[in-house]
Amino acid sequence: MRTKYRFKIKNYKLAALAFIFIAFFTYLGCWQLSRAHYKQALLDSYAERTKQTPLTARDLSTIQDWRFYRVQLTGTFDN
Repeated sequence: MRTKYRFKIKNYKLAALAFIFIAFFTYLGCWQLSRAHYKQALLDSYAERTKQTPLTARDLSTIQDWRFYRVQLTGTFDN
């Protein structure tokens, strides 16, 4: 004769709390992965833009995102 085993949850509050924690930590893990992709794209942008020749004042008006560009400006100091 075969005996069928059934899984029975005795404490529903503890099981619900465990499920909430598992869902929350899974969400945090996915958030960390998306943040890592953003950070890698930012580092790639930094590496690419710092290798370019410095921009002049005229070039600055055409650029939308100024982050990580090298700039060369000339002028006089009025005291």
